[in-house]
Amino acid sequence: MSRCLTLTTLALEIVQAILEETINPGLTLMELSTGTPLLREEQRRKFLR
Repeated sequence: MSRCLTLTTLALEIVQAILEETINPGLTLMELSTGTPLLREEQRRKFLR
């Protein structure tokens, strides 16, 4: 359950990049669902390189 909750708190830019298929193709669901920072700015730095 906690993994699902983590994915619902993703920054909107990350969700948009996933839907538009412009996010790093090597990024996995496991990486997104574990160890995701709570602060959206940190998420952007980590996942939107």
